[in-house]
Amino acid sequence: NGLVILGEAGGAEEERRGEPFVGQSGDLLWSILNQAGVEDVYLTNVLKHRPVPVGGANVKPTKKQVMACCAQFLAAELATAKVVICAGDTAMSIFGIKGGILRGRGKWHKVGKISVVAMPHPAYLLRRRDTDEYHQLIAEWVAVIRQAIARLSGEIVLPPAELWDDFDDDTTMAVDVETDGLDPRVCNLKIIGAAEWLGDRRGLITRLPTRGELIMHNATFDAVVLARAGLLDLTMANISDTMVMAHLLGEQDLSLKGLASRRLGKNLLSYEEAAGDPERLASYCVHGDAVSTVELYENLYMALTDQGLTHLFNTVEQPLTPILAHMTAFGGFLVDRVGLQQWKEQLTEELEAIKEDTDTIVGFNINLASGDQVANYLFTDPNGPRLPVVRLTETKRRASVDDAAMRDLVGLHPLPNIILAYRRASKALSTYVDPILSGPEKLSGIWRQCGTSTGRLASAKRNMQNLLPELAHFLTAPEGDSIIHLDLKQIELRVAAHMSRDPVMVETFANHIDPHAATARIILGVEGDLTYEQRQLGKTANFEIVYGGEADKLVEVARGYDLFLTATEATVIIRSLRDKYRGFFSWARQRANEAVATGHSRGLWGREFIFPRPENPIMEAHLRRCAVNYPIQGGASDITKRLMIEFTKLFGFIIVNQVHDSIDMVVPSDYTQMVVRDALATVRKCAWLDVPLDADVVVSKRLSGKDSFSD
Repeated sequence: NGLVILGEAGGAEEERRGEPFVGQSGDLLWSILNQAGVEDVYLTNVLKHRPVPVGGANVKPTKKQVMACCAQFLAAELATAKVVICAGDTAMSIFGIKGGILRGRGKWHKVGKISVVAMPHPAYLLRRRDTDEYHQLIAEWVAVIRQAIARLSGEIVLPPAELWDDFDDDTTMAVDVETDGLDPRVCNLKIIGAAEWLGDRRGLITRLPTRGELIMHNATFDAVVLARAGLLDLTMANISDTMVMAHLLGEQDLSLKGLASRRLGKNLLSYEEAAGDPERLASYCVHGDAVSTVELYENLYMALTDQGLTHLFNTVEQPLTPILAHMTAFGGFLVDRVGLQQWKEQLTEELEAIKEDTDTIVGFNINLASGDQVANYLFTDPNGPRLPVVRLTETKRRASVDDAAMRDLVGLHPLPNIILAYRRASKALSTYVDPILSGPEKLSGIWRQCGTSTGRLASAKRNMQNLLPELAHFLTAPEGDSIIHLDLKQIELRVAAHMSRDPVMVETFANHIDPHAATARIILGVEGDLTYEQRQLGKTANFEIVYGGEADKLVEVARGYDLFLTATEATVIIRSLRDKYRGFFSWARQRANEAVATGHSRGLWGREFIFPRPENPIMEAHLRRCAVNYPIQGGASDITKRLMIEFTKLFGFIIVNQVHDSIDMVVPSDYTQMVVRDALATVRKCAWLDVPLDADVVVSKRLSGKDSFSD
């Protein structure tokens, strides 16, 4: 009937019987096909024989193997295929579909005349049979097969979209936009589709209700486009984002199409299938996306209620959405192009000097950007220094020359230090300086509310949370304005103190004692004042130990501050810190044990973290660290988000950037004293934790905190 399920390669049982999808994987697949009501299907594998097993275990076929011996057979088998379900990422890669199988599962693609979708191989499901993920993936497989049958039976038919303009200003509706691009900061609005909540009215609209709640999917795209078009006042907007709701529930595929398939049993058109015809696109926008968003909102809100997550959504995530949309549409910093051009010239001169120094040391022309050339000279060339190999590359083909390896070799030869300097200057020039100089007058990012597992915010198409420190010198406020940089002090340690109820940690913060200085004094065995570097060592050690670092990690951290500890000394230090913070480490062990047993961990205000079942000791050790790390990082993030909401209520939409535990605001210079005073008062009066909150504030014309580059 044109439906093909394409696997990877046969295992031992398939090789013995000469058939694809037999044994346990085959039994599971036929069980799924039966649930979907499908009997007529063509089953095959990319590779027609079993790759040579390693240690008795099956291995994935390589693309070279496929192209060398089986490509012609596969082409013949797919000649009459209309729909192909790829079981596993090897099959997916044959069609040129990129990305991981778990992230890309359930997404339909058009490859020539064939509709293609990828799903995890049944063997993967069997390895997850004792987890919630197993049952979710079974349901997804059934939904995808039913979608495949629907595609074989003909096109998805949507009713025509009509104009809807007789709604009241207090109407609650789902809205979806179609644009001519993927960057909400610059693309143009084409049409708006809408569907009424608790009603059956829907259609194309040319205005928005001014008082009603707006339901969107991926609001930090749609709301930005609508705000830039002058149709949405973000300062008054009440927006619920179904993508954020799904993220809180632990959904992995947050696409509207994927969620509609899994949660609503609906098969939606893809944008590519609708985009060629304006009338079809309008129907897709209204009857596909807008209607599905309304239905999804009801489904997800019930699920949030069942899992006790409505308070987190209503008080943290939902009011944050307009703020992030405003940051995307209008936030960021002006670029000092004159100063940045001067820095470019300095970097260019530095790279030229590095080239001359390298030629002098090596004695011939070497490309510092080539790992092979660098490794050959440093480790194997008879005329080179023949340095000791620190570690091998992941492929174990040669000695590693990554930054960590170079830092370990700095004292043995001058070239590793030169290589590190070359990489810093080269990356600054190619990744930051040149693109920014050729870009818009403002540097900004697209803010994402669903970008991380811990609940932290993310920024894309310029990661504003991971800029080079030197770049801050060239990011400025407009004329007459100033930047207020507010940095929450030790927020993650304060969350750790609150969640663990460790008496020493709680007392430390209650008495306004510096926890980093206290830890540094334990490590160094000193009393009295500390240098900046000594305190930084205490700060780094605190976080490494709180997040599960062992003696080897502390030795590595200490080396970065020119403090050389032996493994024995580091072990003694860790024991003393664990003894000091006994309550915290007892809580951490309990949290880790619960996460291993249940696959879940909870943070502040009920935020839930879901972990896969560990398959080996390495995965279990990672899960244990995450079970402690995620609630602490997520709690710090949620406090930062709540402060962003409070600041917006007090001062309006003045937030332009956010980096983990810090918030950047741009205000008229005449009002900075008032804003700083009230912002600090807001932080210090917060009663969200059992320990007090505090912050440092810097006011400046430049993000660096300095008023000119020469400073």
